[in-house]
Amino acid sequence: MTEAAAERLVKLVLRLGGVLLGAALVAVFLPFETMARIHRDWLGMGELPDRPIVDYLARSLSLFYAAQAPLHFMAAADLRRLRPLALYLGWFHLVLGAALVVVDLHAGMTAFWIWNEGPPAVAVGALILLLLRRIEPARAP
Repeated sequence: MTEAAAERLVKLVLRLGGVLLGAALVAVFLPFETMARIHRDWLGMGELPDRPIVDYLARSLSLFYAAQAPLHFMAAADLRRLRPLALYLGWFHLVLGAALVVVDLHAGMTAFWIWNEGPPAVAVGALILLLLRRIEPARAP
C-alpha cells in the first residue's frame, strides 16, 4: 500500500468513526421509554430499570461517545500535522476496546453486545496505528 493510499484510508476510518461516535448524540435525547423498548425488544436484555442512575449513565455515556467525534474529524483534517492526536486515537480505541470486552464479560452482556462493542474498537485502533506507520509525519517548518 502506498503512503497516499494509507493516508486516504486512515482519514476515511477517522471520519467514519467520527460519524458513528457523533450518532450517539441521538441517544442523549431519546425518551426513556424508547431506550427501554430498545433494551427489551431489540437487544433482548429484559426490562431496563427505571432508576435515575440508569438514565444518567445511558445519557452520559452517549454524550461521552459523541464528544469524541470532533477529535476524529480534526485528526483527519490535517493528519500529518495532528499525527500525535491520530496516534492517541488509535491507542485509545485499542485499549478501550480491550477494556470493554473485559467489562462486558464481567457485566454478563450478551454475545451480540460484546462482539459489536469491544472487538470493533480494537480493530479500528489497530488499523489506525498500522496505517499511520506507513505515513511520514509532517516536517517542522
